[in-house]
Formats: sequence, C-alpha cells, structure tokens
Amino acid sequence: MYVINKIKFDCLGLKIKFDEYNEGRVKACDIGFSEPPKPSFSDTFSRLILVAHEVMGIARIKVIDDRNGINLIRCNGIEFKQKSDGTKAARLFCEYYSEQADAYTAINTPFLLFAQIEEENGRQGFFTEKQQEIIQAVHDETVNYLKGERAQITLEEVAEEEEIDRLRQAVEAGKAAIEANKPVTPFLN
Repeated sequence: MYVINKIKFDCLGLKIKFDEYNEGRVKACDIGFSEPPKPSFSDTFSRLILVAHEVMGIARIKVIDDRNGINLIRCNGIEFKQKSDGTKAARLFCEYYSEQADAYTAINTPFLLFAQIEEENGRQGFFTEKQQEIIQAVHDETVNYLKGERAQITLEEVAEEEEIDRLRQAVEAGKAAIEANKPVTPFLN
C-alpha cells in the first residue's frame, strides 16, 4: 500500500514522495522519474489548476498570456497530510508568471481539509466535493504510476512492437541473403 505525501510534476519530470507499507513495515521513499507518465496522468494532473483557481479565488484572472503564449498560472505539485484523527488535507503548489520580472513566483494554496460529512463540502477550510474528486483522481493516478503503469504504451503494444522488430529483422536478413545470392529463410525464430 502507498501513502502519497507529495507530488511534483512539471510535464517533463515527476517526483513522488511517499510511504510504502509492506507486511507491517513502512519505507519512506522519495523518487524522481524522468520518463513521461501516461497521458491519463498528465491530463488528470492538469485539472488541479481548476482547483487552484477556485481555492485562491483567481478564476477571473486571465490564465494564458495570448501575446506570449505563456501560462500565467500553473500548478506543479500537491502535498497531502493526514491528521491524527484521520482527517486528510492537501495544498497545491502553484506559480504565477510576472511579465515584468519574466519569472514565476510561488502562490501556493493553504492546506484545506477533505470533508468527512456532506455539510463540510465547500465550507471555509474544506474542499468542495468536485475539488476532492479531482485531487483523489490525481492521487489514484500516482498510485497506479508507482505500481508500474508508467509507460505510455501498454504491455500488449510492447509485444506488438517486439513482433514488428522481429519481422523487420527477418526482412533485412532476407534482403541480405538475396544480395549475397544465398537461399532465403522466410522467418527467423
């Protein structure tokens, strides 16, 4: 079982800080991955900016500078905490682009709680139900990533690629044999 503590993602690299529980033992892990995650992870993670806009009340601020094509506000991480009573909380790591400085500056959200009962949804200090769903989806995609669903292609697609490579090699061997006037074996095993 994985307990995700922090996720940092900049569309190129992914860094995950988590605790791994295995047979009663806890192992603290802090791992960086350079391979790009599946599109489902990237798409889900990109939805965090919607949560940030709502939480920080910046939904009316322009998100993209059309002149320069720069995202004015971006979300590049999330941190999870769990209180001793089991209540979960999270905060988003965001940045705002300053045109004058030509740089981003941090504008992180405060820690907000996940509602335990329906009446807490969206109240001061709590995420709304929709925001919790987005955050939970990012959490679940991260757990899937840690379980090995990292590559952008499935195992079935890998097998297909291997078969295509094998057939390419057979064709190349056949061409080489024809050029050398040797008998051709149609398929190599």
